[in-house]
Amino acid sequence: MNWAVLLISFGAFGFAWREVLVIRRDNSKLQRERAWPQFEEVFISGLQSGISVADTFSFANDFDLPELKKPIAEMVSNLDRGQPLIKAIERFRQNVDLPHADVFVAIVGLAHRTGGQNLMQALAIHAASVRFELAARGDVRARQNAILSVSKLGLLAPWILVGVLSANEQTRNSFNSTLGQSLLVAGFAISFLAYRLVVAAGRITSFSRVFRAIHG
Repeated sequence: MNWAVLLISFGAFGFAWREVLVIRRDNSKLQRERAWPQFEEVFISGLQSGISVADTFSFANDFDLPELKKPIAEMVSNLDRGQPLIKAIERFRQNVDLPHADVFVAIVGLAHRTGGQNLMQALAIHAASVRFELAARGDVRARQNAILSVSKLGLLAPWILVGVLSANEQTRNSFNSTLGQSLLVAGFAISFLAYRLVVAAGRITSFSRVFRAIHG
């Protein structure tokens, strides 16, 4: 068996599996980001109705927010067990794992220490800014995804050509030689490096997690 083909097959399988995990993680984060402004608006509605910050999490838990259901439910459970709000909300921030949650926790934590002054106004401003940011990033993401898709297809094209050429017996014999196998492995390594560079160039940079460093 051609050892280069075997090595490339294992490498391609591992690479594809890693990409699936990355895509699932990114999609999960994107869904949490899209749900976050609605959570903040529900939270503000709870505060406007006159209930406490702690009870507002229970209020939000009754709404249909599946992307944030688990961290909200854990937050409510921690508060019901008597955990201090500051400690419970820090755990909530870690579970949500979003820059928006970092700022939210900082606002709520500060308001809790100062008697809740300007809490609703600060949260309303933050929720509006998050919606504006997500709209802007969504437009950029759509454009970059189109470019990245074309780039990825371009990187795949040489391997389609290799597959077509392999139908020729003389070409297969050439690939089975030491030089041919070395070229295949080198070509796969270069393609992998080019793919990672394309992905890195197309990645949308997130804002620095300043509040994560402060709270962490």
